[in-house]
Amino acid sequence: MKRIQGVQYYTTAEVLRATGISRQTLWRWRKEGQVPQGHRFRSRGVLFSRRERDQIVSYANRIESPRTNHNQLTMDLPQRIQNP
Repeated sequence: MKRIQGVQYYTTAEVLRATGISRQTLWRWRKEGQVPQGHRFRSRGVLFSRRERDQIVSYANRIESPRTNHNQLTMDLPQRIQNP
């Protein structure tokens, strides 16, 4: 954790430890706009504010319901009616 001008920032390594994801996954999510971009520090590393870190942790720990493919459900329906 780094404190810059009174603001607390987390390093990429700290965010990865908090989420349990790989660096590649974090970079992909950033590229896709799924999580905050963070802030470039001294033209090298990326730092994340506490709020950004919490958003990434929340995204990494999300639970989604399985999505049913409507077309597959429609195609299987006559078969299900015949063989309950």
